[in-house]
Amino acid sequence: MQEQINTICTQFESTARLIGMQLNPKTSTAADIEEILSRVAAAQTDKPLDGVIFMSGIYLGEMLRLRLGGEWIMPPPTEQLALQLKSQRYSPFEITARFLYKPTPETLVQWFETVIAQHAS
Repeated sequence: MQEQINTICTQFESTARLIGMQLNPKTSTAADIEEILSRVAAAQTDKPLDGVIFMSGIYLGEMLRLRLGGEWIMPPPTEQLALQLKSQRYSPFEITARFLYKPTPETLVQWFETVIAQHAS
């Protein structure tokens, strides 16, 4: 599964380059992901954003995995891709979808920093 995750991350980096941004999962920030999502959404008013939402969520999750450890899983019964960090599971692409479609006061940056803080010890 990690090979597929790596491929998705590479595709998202290519998407970022198309809009003039460089990404690296070890050094990029959640603010970079917010910026990319905002730019792509502004440019594609008539096209669905599901692909970029999924890729950006995977990338955001991979940024967490590289910083904190953990692994990608597909737990039953839903078999929906999730990031397992210690005893908690996260669905980062649901967070990126909410950022675009159902904004809340919590930004991607705040969510990312909260997860980092929870698992830093």
